[in-house]
Order: sequence, then structure tokens, then C-alpha cells
Amino acid sequence: MRDLRVALSRFGGEDGDHAGLQAAVDELAAAYKGFELRGMCRTAQVYQGRTKRAMAVSLIQWRNACRNKGQRVLREAKEAAKAEAKPVQTRLF
Repeated sequence: MRDLRVALSRFGGEDGDHAGLQAAVDELAAAYKGFELRGMCRTAQVYQGRTKRAMAVSLIQWRNACRNKGQRVLREAKEAAKAEAKPVQTRLF
């Protein structure tokens, strides 16, 4: 799955940027053949549409969901580390 995420990382399109998402889908659909996209969909375990565009949409959405989950987990880990950190006490003589 890591290799797939790396391959999809070169295509732009962040959540919230509708035009960027459309451009990423179009670029991905143009860059690969249908059977290649179908194989990627199988690897990611996402919907394999009948068209290249439908498969590209599924893959871009999967990639963005992975990114969002990773960012959320990282944020939670940083918050947990801050909560567990004990303040350093210095002695004044």
C-alpha cells in the first residue's frame, strides 16, 4: 500500500480544493491504462468503477483519506506526548 500511496502522491488535489481534485483525477486517469488503475483499486481495496475516471476518483479519495487519518493520528500522538510530559523543576539555591 505504501508504494501505491507514493505513486499517487505526485497527483495534486487536496480535500476542499474542488478544482484541484478534478485536475488530479483527470491527470491520474490520463497517466495510467484502465487495467493498471483496476490493479491499483484492488490493492487499495476501493471501488473499481467501469471507467478510468471512476477508478481515479476512488484512488484519489482513498489517498486523501489516508493522508487525513495519518495527520489525525500524528496530531493525537503529539497531544498525548504533551499531556504526559512532566515539567522540569529547577532548584533555586
